[in-house]
Amino acid sequence: MSLNLLKAALDSGKKRIVSYFTEDLKTSEKDGSIIEKQFEFKGTVIFITNLDFDAIIASGGRLSPHLEALKSRSMYVSLGMRTRTEYLTRIEQIGDALFQGRSLGCKHEVLEFMREYLDELSEVSARMAKKLSDLREAFSEDWREMAMESCFRVA
Repeated sequence: MSLNLLKAALDSGKKRIVSYFTEDLKTSEKDGSIIEKQFEFKGTVIFITNLDFDAIIASGGRLSPHLEALKSRSMYVSLGMRTRTEYLTRIEQIGDALFQGRSLGCKHEVLEFMREYLDELSEVSARMAKKLSDLREAFSEDWREMAMESCFRVA
């Protein structure tokens, strides 16, 4: 029901009529007046979601046709991160906060290590960067070898 209301609000026609059908008459709590069952929508809709519309549409699931309709009626910009490189880019963007209290050398070495072994790491995340910086700070001489043993994918 709510997806259909949203699709009506996002319709590309000159006049966007949003309607809902119910047996009951709805009244305003404010003044008791009857609430109309349809109205002309003249606004703008901005919605933010953590759903990956493209992946859901491609899956052919129950939501696929609805999300495809929403996507076609709007300016869709995916801010999702899908690749290891996109995750690493985000880690580099938040690096100062992530490596707070650590030396600049630690930050650079850990990020360089992550770039070099991007495909071998068991995960690419802020947590992984933290683990690696902890290893680097605690074991400055052989942290890389320890990271390879403990933070790489199991073959």
